[in-house]
Amino acid sequence: MRIVSVILLFISLACCMNAQSNECRSLGAQDVQMPAYAPIARAAHIEGIVRFKVDLSPDLRPEITLLEGSKFLEGSAKAFLEVRRYWWMTEGKHASCTYTASIEYHILQSASGEANNLYRVTTLGLSHTIVEIQPVKPTCMDCINETCPAQRVKEAQQPIYPPIAKAARVSGDVTA
Repeated sequence: MRIVSVILLFISLACCMNAQSNECRSLGAQDVQMPAYAPIARAAHIEGIVRFKVDLSPDLRPEITLLEGSKFLEGSAKAFLEVRRYWWMTEGKHASCTYTASIEYHILQSASGEANNLYRVTTLGLSHTIVEIQPVKPTCMDCINETCPAQRVKEAQQPIYPPIAKAARVSGDVTA
């Protein structure tokens, strides 16, 4: 009996996932900015997954509803989804489309050996994004030679994922 209930559960989950992917199968999207890790959440070491229901009208206007996740992470995650550019990949009329977007926030362990890798975003398709960040800013101890460029930094911006690299699904680590 237990095996039958497990099989039925898997079948129902597969049907739900299939129904969701079929609704949005002709949808394309481009992220024009990366999701931010809210400073207050970073300082408090708040991690977790924030899930949203994204309803797209036929003219691709998003309506975003929080399903679950920390209020400290909600604002920056929602802002990321609000500026996402959508388009239909097929011609003709389209019905509304609904999908679940998940943004996962993690703080990298200092012992990871990546002292200067402050920020890393991985997009796993349209519905899942992973944001990872180092808990501390690099210090002069991280520099290779005696001169420390970290002392001269007055302002910084998050790096932008080049659209052409994203379209070609090019990913990897960059060391500077």
